[in-house]
Amino acid sequence: MADGALTSPAHLVAAVSGVVADVTAWGSRPRDEADPALIARLLHLTGSIPTRDLLLQRLSVADDAVMLRGAIRALTLAVRVAAVHQVAPAAACLAICQWLAGDGAAARVALDRCQEVEPSYSLAHLVSAALDDGIPPWVWVGLMTDLDPAVILDGVARGWVGSCG
Repeated sequence: MADGALTSPAHLVAAVSGVVADVTAWGSRPRDEADPALIARLLHLTGSIPTRDLLLQRLSVADDAVMLRGAIRALTLAVRVAAVHQVAPAAACLAICQWLAGDGAAARVALDRCQEVEPSYSLAHLVSAALDDGIPPWVWVGLMTDLDPAVILDGVARGWVGSCG
């Protein structure tokens, strides 16, 4: 997917929705190899702040264990195969999914990997602080539920697409 291929909020919503549908489908199957194209799309989406945040919002509010399992599997593989500049965003997203699934220990491992390659990655610090303070994942879910996707993508409409790396 070329960087210029996602130019409007509508395109971004469609891209994120497609990835969420694909990780959900993958999560419902027995362990098998991931589609390399899915992993590439996932890494592309996590590499931009608006699409990363929209992806996290969609993964957080669905209350779908199969989707979360698929996201964890896909993000785990993405972190393994990512170029160095792609690791931090994918690892931070993985940490959030693991936290939401109730596995704080695995979330900390993902955060360690994130901070190993990018010590100042702010999302990792946020999630780490939540874990340190014993904040339950449903607080995150509540915050994400209240977020309007249009607000998440507001910067895109203004021409800003911040990079995560």
